[in-house]
Amino acid sequence: MAQKVEAQGGNGGNQWDDGSEHDAVTKITVAPGGSGIQYVQFDYVKNGQPETAPLRGVKGRAIAADPFVINHPEEHLVSVEGWYDSSGVIQGLKFNSNKKSSDVIGYNDGTPFTVQVQDKKIIGFHGFAGDNLNSLGAYFAPLTAAPPSVPPKKLDAKGGESGAVWDDGAHDNVIKVSVGQGEDGIAAVKFEYTNGSQVVIGAERGTPTLLGYEEFELESDEY
Repeated sequence: MAQKVEAQGGNGGNQWDDGSEHDAVTKITVAPGGSGIQYVQFDYVKNGQPETAPLRGVKGRAIAADPFVINHPEEHLVSVEGWYDSSGVIQGLKFNSNKKSSDVIGYNDGTPFTVQVQDKKIIGFHGFAGDNLNSLGAYFAPLTAAPPSVPPKKLDAKGGESGAVWDDGAHDNVIKVSVGQGEDGIAAVKFEYTNGSQVVIGAERGTPTLLGYEEFELESDEY
């Protein structure tokens, strides 16, 4: 169940609520104005589908700042910093993800506030808005744990059992396969792997001939 953090700022205008049923916030559009933040608008993803919430505030002639885009699912929104004045209008906002932060949009003048819950991500917003954005609060959900790594599964070798047993071990990926041709079949094989950013070159398995190797290389997005 989502945790609701109360809106910070004034309670002028009308109450609004984007809800707490989203998976994540994916884009934030903010327009600063002369008397404070003119409006905000949030994009979400819900059950894998994009969803744009209504504009909160009044569009007027305000020009929106560059949107703050969150690259879901690798990135998530962690917190919001803001400032509001004595009339209860939010003057400036700053957004922080687990990977980057926006510039201050508007002015960092007035009473500061932070909307954040440790080890949780923002999945929705609520607050008050009239001619400007008066307040902003959020819904938080626990961070989704990364799925546990699956240990490699060893399949038995196929073919004959003569010669010496060999084993290159387990690696992250295979990036190159070299097959040595022989008069009576495959004379040798050799594999290249990656472990993280490191390239691992396996030993020659078999005895290459003058016919040489045929090579098969995999691109970075292949496996």
